[in-house]
Formats: sequence, C-alpha cells, structure tokens
Amino acid sequence: MRSHTIDGVQVPLAVTNNDSPDVKLYWRNGAGSRVLYYTLQTGDRVDITTYRGHVWEIANNDRGCMAKFVVDRDADSSGITVGP
Repeated sequence: MRSHTIDGVQVPLAVTNNDSPDVKLYWRNGAGSRVLYYTLQTGDRVDITTYRGHVWEIANNDRGCMAKFVVDRDADSSGITVGP
C-alpha cells in the first residue's frame, strides 16, 4: 500500500496512544516504503498535517503492523486512536 496525493488538500491528523506500550507511527511513501514519523508512548498524542490519499500505519516495537489508515478523499480532518 502506498500514498498518493488526491487533490493537494491538507488534512489535520490526530494520533493518540491510549493504552499500548510504545507504538510507532509510519507514513507509507509513494513507493510504499515505511517512513517513521513518531514513537508514541502510552498517553501521547501527536497532531500532524497530511493529505487526502496518504497512508499511515501504526506498528508495535517489533515493527508488526497493528493498523493501517488511509485519509479519505472527502476528509476535512482525521484521527487514529490506539486502544479504547
């Protein structure tokens, strides 16, 4: 899975780690490679700017994928929450 920019519209993305041990937030670039953006500890939240069509991935410390998320083509904002 790789990112592509649909229409150049910037979208705020909030990522929250509510209860997992450290998780890593990766962006999947246009070639489909992982690009590490942040490591979030339990209780951390990060707010970033992304684009419609971009792919984000949450992984555990073993680099195992926990979730993938694609910013929707109609999104004005988005969020990813790990845990309850």
